[in-house]
Amino acid sequence: MEKTAKKIFQFRAFVSLLTSFSFIVLLATGAILFITPPGRIANWTGWTLAGFTKHQWVAIHIWFGAVFAVASILHIYLNIKAIVNYLSITASKTYRFRFEWVAALLLCGLVFAGTHYKIKPFSSLLAFQDSVKLGWQDNSASAPVPHAELWTLEELANNSSVPLDTIMANLKTEGISTNSVQSTLEQISEQTVYTPDQIYAIALGRKAQGCSESVTAAFGTGFGQKTLKQVCQQASMDLQETIENLKKNNITASGDMTIRAIADAHNIHPSQIKKMIEP
Repeated sequence: MEKTAKKIFQFRAFVSLLTSFSFIVLLATGAILFITPPGRIANWTGWTLAGFTKHQWVAIHIWFGAVFAVASILHIYLNIKAIVNYLSITASKTYRFRFEWVAALLLCGLVFAGTHYKIKPFSSLLAFQDSVKLGWQDNSASAPVPHAELWTLEELANNSSVPLDTIMANLKTEGISTNSVQSTLEQISEQTVYTPDQIYAIALGRKAQGCSESVTAAFGTGFGQKTLKQVCQQASMDLQETIENLKKNNITASGDMTIRAIADAHNIHPSQIKKMIEP
């Protein structure tokens, strides 16, 4: 009797592994989001971890949550007979069945009630999370109001003593061009190498924190299209030393590569390249 040919792709094994892997990613991203700064700080200062912004970590967590949910449903479907068989066997042992299920429900109810009514130790964990998140806050880099990165240039002028024309001129002087006064600080940030708090400082005629004069000149409009060699020449930086500094941050680059190409190859924003090579 011939042996049955082994299947190349086993769907049941695939579902089990998918459930396990997505759960591991959920644990990791959940831990990261537990310690990330509040949105008003993360978005304003351009906070990143491993090259990913808070928005990106949230998106990854949500998507893997969806993958885990679908994989779990498939896992239950594929093992429904074993689950029903287990319940039917366990159901015959009346007291054990009741105790296990009631104990699980009571534990879930305890966690829910303890969290809702802020009872220790549930409240202690949340208090610890708040202390970790607020530990990121730096008053010198605080936004004027929560989520000021959503201000348009027009709103910035209305909420400051600097006229709109002056704001536009200040941005243009630093090589930052925008076609609309309805552009938000966040949108301008995404198109340049500056974080929203730096755009805010430049717009109001202040020195952007973390921006040296030479690099500011090199990192103007069209920065992403410049080669690393061009940026180094304009900023008076040594090309080979810059390449070595990038390598220390696990970024492989050459002088002929554009900043955008380097960033895209490593799935990061060009502003991250700027932070790595700035003197």
